[in-house]
Amino acid sequence: MVNRRSHVSLFFILVAFSFLAFSLFNIQENRIAGESGVPLDDSWIHFQFARNVARGYGFSYNPGHETPGSTSPLWVYILAGTYKITGGFLSSSKVLGLLFLLVAVWALYNISRYIDPNRWCAFLVALFTLLAGRLFWGVLSGMEIGLFTMLTHVGILLYLKFEPASPKSFVTTVFFGLTTLARPEGAALFAFACLLTFWQLFCSRKRNSDHIPFKRAFVAFVLHVLIFMVLVLPQVWFCFKTTGHPLPTTFYAKTQGLHIGFVSVRYIIKVVYFLFRDHPLFFLTLPFGLWHIGRKGIRGDIKVSILVLWFCGLPLLNAVINPITWHHGRYIMFLIPLFFLFSVHGCYFGFNVVKLKGAKLKEGFLLLSFICSLALLFHWSRIYAENVDNVNQMDVRMGRWIENNLPLNATVAASDVGAIAFFSERSILDTDGLVTPEVIPYVKELGREQGVFQYLVKKKPDFVVAFHDEFQFLSNHKDLFEPLFSLRIMKNTILGGERMVVYKTHWSFE
Repeated sequence: MVNRRSHVSLFFILVAFSFLAFSLFNIQENRIAGESGVPLDDSWIHFQFARNVARGYGFSYNPGHETPGSTSPLWVYILAGTYKITGGFLSSSKVLGLLFLLVAVWALYNISRYIDPNRWCAFLVALFTLLAGRLFWGVLSGMEIGLFTMLTHVGILLYLKFEPASPKSFVTTVFFGLTTLARPEGAALFAFACLLTFWQLFCSRKRNSDHIPFKRAFVAFVLHVLIFMVLVLPQVWFCFKTTGHPLPTTFYAKTQGLHIGFVSVRYIIKVVYFLFRDHPLFFLTLPFGLWHIGRKGIRGDIKVSILVLWFCGLPLLNAVINPITWHHGRYIMFLIPLFFLFSVHGCYFGFNVVKLKGAKLKEGFLLLSFICSLALLFHWSRIYAENVDNVNQMDVRMGRWIENNLPLNATVAASDVGAIAFFSERSILDTDGLVTPEVIPYVKELGREQGVFQYLVKKKPDFVVAFHDEFQFLSNHKDLFEPLFSLRIMKNTILGGERMVVYKTHWSFE
């Protein structure tokens, strides 16, 4: 009972720190941006899909035209449900992000105790994760980052606790399936779990009869795969039905022009740099943690290896198929909790190996690390507020201007399509192909400049919205594109340009 009370007390301390961090980000947002918002225009894309789902228009961006233009269908449906209750997205998406983070931290605390029963080590892992500024930026961004972080860590915890042939283990597969619906990378986590399960089966055939019989484990493995497929295949079928491809259009739009199939060394270097920025002091102890926990997986419980596989394997996989690092590396933010898991355990392991008598090096290092975390949290709260201000001053204002000044039946072509579509409620052509994938073949064949131009010539939108220097054809063909309105921001921290222009099209001169 006393032990349980101590865990509950530690959790309430973590909740208190999470609300302090949440308050800091809100204060900075109000001070710098002046109003609530999100730090990415992409967040408004999720909101647009969710609103259409809630209104009964199906999974569509332009109402009634279904398209798999969201990488996270599960997040869209969750947002649609909250929209039915609250009638909005900003506050509910942030509160959900915070709640998901707390659940993820609870799972991380238990994962740490699975590796080492030291509850203070587990508490520090959870605390430093909560104070991770870049991760907090992500969970308050209105994106699926909090949801995906929660599902991956709960799934890993369940995988560690349950044997693959036990009835309870099927709950693990349900979480892996939901994880894949939150982001496609979840399929890689399930694949890593399957790989380790096969290894367990191989080892069990060479050891005594205390291990799970091969036939029983194999049948259970097949059931795990079937459960996963039942959860994931409907989304794959929807993608095939609407586009002829198995993945959301966002994957094909964002990876066009990248050298898929080759390891991007630049991407790996960038990932390492992001981890260094997350906490320079704990970056020093990261190798010790990887060695310590990795050795536990190899010499003891093979299931522990899933932590190393996920933390190291996913960036390597991304370096081949999806080497994208923009938006502060948001596609790997969900690995930050494992960074602190390895680093804090590496700190304990490293200082225990050194064994300097009478020295308080570990306590001093942890205190200095705590101060560093607070400074970084403040730094990221400012970055978050500046990003929110950028999106509000450019994308949100542009969407509202279009709402008030362009005809209701106008078709607008744009690249930043989130807030513009959400606030204007006009028909949108996405020149990046995220929600209108018809442009992607043009870009692949002709390049972005000529591909987008030919696509616009074919579709003939009434207006084009683009950053001032985004396309040369807008200035080269002044007979076709007439500047009508523009917005400029003074300090660009997250957008594709400092000035956005609305052009009226004149296709009669074509």
